[in-house]
Amino acid sequence: MKKQILIITLILVLLLSVTSCRLRERSALVIITNIGNVPIYASVDGAEEYIPPYQSTTWEVIWEEDNSVMVILEAEPAEYQGYDTETVLLYDNETYQWETGWDVLY
Repeated sequence: MKKQILIITLILVLLLSVTSCRLRERSALVIITNIGNVPIYASVDGAEEYIPPYQSTTWEVIWEEDNSVMVILEAEPAEYQGYDTETVLLYDNETYQWETGWDVLY
């Protein structure tokens, strides 16, 4: 009887230690808004999207380590020369919005 209780206790301790070692998944949202009249290509850590004029796109950033993660935001006009970049430190459940864009005057 004592052996059974000891074995059950060891199994419970093992199960609790295994589940507590799992990393907690964290996430944040990044919204890039094109405030110009020229379409742009924008990316969050290399994940690129096409954004029409005056529209926005949302990325979900997921990580498992630390309380925060650093990401690089990039944008460039689809048909013209130019480049914009920003480095951001994101925290769990945060929503970060970046407004960028280019205007062509006619």
